[in-house]
Amino acid sequence: MHSWWHWQNSRDELANSYAVIGVGRFGSAVCRELIRNDAEVLAIDSSQRAIEAVRMVDPAIEGRVVCLLY
Repeated sequence: MHSWWHWQNSRDELANSYAVIGVGRFGSAVCRELIRNDAEVLAIDSSQRAIEAVRMVDPAIEGRVVCLLY
């Protein structure tokens, strides 16, 4: 996956990179469709189990667990 978090990257490098926040039923379907269309996907969720499930769809999906603090 490209280093999408670096501000110096040009828009052309990021044109086909997406972050999906929340990978329940809808989010995981979005991830599958993006991967099917050759996009780079970063999946973000507060559940390790959800991230593992979406990574089973395609190992090319990057996944991060993020804790939400209120």
